This record gives sequence, C-alpha cells and structure tokens, in this order.
Amino acid sequence: VLIILLHAKSGATYNIGSDIPVQVSELANRVAANFSPQPTVMLNTALAKINDRAHLLPDITAAKNEFQINLFTDLELSIDRTLAWFKQIY
Repeated sequence: VLIILLHAKSGATYNIGSDIPVQVSELANRVAANFSPQPTVMLNTALAKINDRAHLLPDITAAKNEFQINLFTDLELSIDRTLAWFKQIY
C-alpha cells in the first residue's frame, strides 16, 4: 500500500485486494466465525436490489503491472490481523 501511496499517478485508482475470487457469503461467514456468540449472516436484505453480486473479484491488474506487487497475505491472515487491530482500538 505504501508503494502505491508514494508512487501512484495523481488521481489514479487501484484495486489492491486479491485476485482470488471469494463469495460474499463465505467472506461474511469467515469473519463472523471469529466472534462469540457468532452473529447470523444475512445477505440481500436491502429493499432495493442495487447490486446482486454473489462474488467479489477486484481487478488488480493495474497495481500488479505498475508496481510489481503480488499477494503475500492470505485471506485468513488478513481477517485475523484486521480483527486484532479492531480489538486493540475498540
């Protein structure tokens, strides 16, 4: 992230997640499994169905090509680190 912040073109937008597809429900359940009691995951509860996507797959091509970045933190570790940070703050 720091490399992109320092060297990105002004006004450019980059996806910096993972190019490994994940279902929204799978991601939500992975996060929920870290809490006790485990919350119930509810999907598609909005009255207006603006976005009915079931998968998340950001296009990280620009970031990979311009900055030669590669995925080095898997999803499970990312969730663990995010939750640890959240617990320290709150």
